[in-house]
Amino acid sequence: MLADRTRPNSPITALVVGLAWSACASEVPVVAPLVFDTPTILVQPGLTKLPELGPPVSRSRRIDEAAGPALLADLERPSATLDRLVLPSCEVSSPDDECTRGLSLTALAVVNTARGEARGASFPGALYAGELKEGDRAEVELTAELTGRDGLADELKCYTVVVHGGGSVMEVDAFVASRGGGALNLLGHDRFLGPSAVAGGRSGCISAPTGSTDIRAIVRVREGHGLVVMGVYESFASGSK
Repeated sequence: MLADRTRPNSPITALVVGLAWSACASEVPVVAPLVFDTPTILVQPGLTKLPELGPPVSRSRRIDEAAGPALLADLERPSATLDRLVLPSCEVSSPDDECTRGLSLTALAVVNTARGEARGASFPGALYAGELKEGDRAEVELTAELTGRDGLADELKCYTVVVHGGGSVMEVDAFVASRGGGALNLLGHDRFLGPSAVAGGRSGCISAPTGSTDIRAIVRVREGHGLVVMGVYESFASGSK
């Protein structure tokens, strides 16, 4: 009788498989384990501690040094106009639906940013919005003094300006400035690149020197074009009640 070589449990099949595994095992080379040297730390002579590198700067929020010079070099261009978006008075820290109903996404972004950047301040009663082209700037007049809080007169105001650009706006700048003697004096401005800007944020609101007049919040589109929304939030300068 012929042996059944097709059955997996056949003695001949088991013998052939066993011989094959033995042949393969004998051909596998034995590899010695890799050995790494202990790393050596090089220390600069005289260096007793690691250098302080400071906090890392995000690539998306790079420091911007060109905003002020770019504005001052282009003051001959006529100023554009922003429309007022009148809102009920409400606290920035917890604006309710009545404060934000009907706003565009760009305007909502301004309100949400102000929650963290303008803590303790309140809406002045309006946001400002308009379509701006590359190089356009718009200015909003502010008041430097406030009379009558807690019975005190001529209290110094300070401001936080929050701007967001929509559409194709790639770079937008925000400033607080005063005009005097035919010159524009920059009191503070945003320090980072990008389609949003905050001047006088959580690091401290911006106030004008005593006696200053013609205080302005300024927004300028340096790159791109589209809808720009600016919120101006007012508080009191440090030491003023």
